Amino acid sequence: MRRQKGQSMAEYLVVLGVSGSILAALTLVPCSEANSAKGCIPTMLDALHNNYAGYSAAIGDIQDYGDVEVAAPPAEDDDDDEEDNDEIPGGGDDDGDTPQPETLGKVNQIYDANGNLLGVVQGTQIYDLEGNLIGDYVFNPETGEQTAVIDGEIVTGVSVVGVVVGKDGDPLEVKAFVVNGNLVGFGYVDDGKYYDALQGEETDKVPNGAEVRDTRVVKIRDSAGKISDFGYEVDGYIYSLAKVQVANETYGSAKIPDAELVEMRLSQLTTIASWSGYSKCVARGLDWVNSELSGYPGSGDYTFAKTEKDADDNDVTTTNNAVVESPTNNVGFIDSGDLGSGGCQGRWVLQENADSWTLSGPN
Repeated sequence: MRRQKGQSMAEYLVVLGVSGSILAALTLVPCSEANSAKGCIPTMLDALHNNYAGYSAAIGDIQDYGDVEVAAPPAEDDDDDEEDNDEIPGGGDDDGDTPQPETLGKVNQIYDANGNLLGVVQGTQIYDLEGNLIGDYVFNPETGEQTAVIDGEIVTGVSVVGVVVGKDGDPLEVKAFVVNGNLVGFGYVDDGKYYDALQGEETDKVPNGAEVRDTRVVKIRDSAGKISDFGYEVDGYIYSLAKVQVANETYGSAKIPDAELVEMRLSQLTTIASWSGYSKCVARGLDWVNSELSGYPGSGDYTFAKTEKDADDNDVTTTNNAVVESPTNNVGFIDSGDLGSGGCQGRWVLQENADSWTLSGPN
């Protein structure tokens, strides 16, 4: 039986193409196949539907929802014509009888340094969500730098994110699975089937009767201002990616959250100005009201002062005020574009007053 080398290479190229040869693998379908009203440039819906078979073979063993990673291709055999010896016991070759799990496909969205969606990358070109060509994508394999050129303007610091899509080509959102009030894991639901959150492989391990709940992406900003995904929020609790994307997930035990959602309600001009450009829906560490604040009574509303007098009768900020007043002193945030119609819906609400803060919750 001849080795199927093409299949092995495809399994390594599903992560994201970032060199010239890899990017070429994601080019648009020919005009005759696109069947698009736009002629040779299919609409994004056409691209998702018509290209689906090409890039949905597998999400692969390397899954990255942030910056693009590339797996090294497998080493070629010295003798391309070498035949497999099926008669050798324990040869390890797959006889093809073992069914492979069904996997979801993925398309590549490109974001600027601030986390704003620029469009979708196909090959070396960038399209908006309506399928219009808007620019070019450039990757420097020597430096690893990714650049977008849109309307003649160079945009640096971009990142390409793989978005999981269903059979119909539409993007899928990560869902949470809850059993008897306990969140037991995350994944995707498509056409009545469950898929794990790490590789998008079909799974039969989600318990029967599990409740499917929506999630929201929680992002984090590093010291350089670069934004990346931290995890997902469900019902006011935040779970890091390490607890969302789990290899061989069993969905057999409750997940412990990493943080809690807090809604900041600002009222003073100076505070509003300092929070300009930052989300007011932030994530703080689990049980932060006890581990970060002092004096929390354990229940009910809690009001604490912004300032206090020092030994020289000067006004100085209180320890509690120092914890909450800064827009960067948190473990993450939900971007305004991801809040939804219901707003932040934090587990806690922190209301600013003229000279104090009032904490209420948990909700």
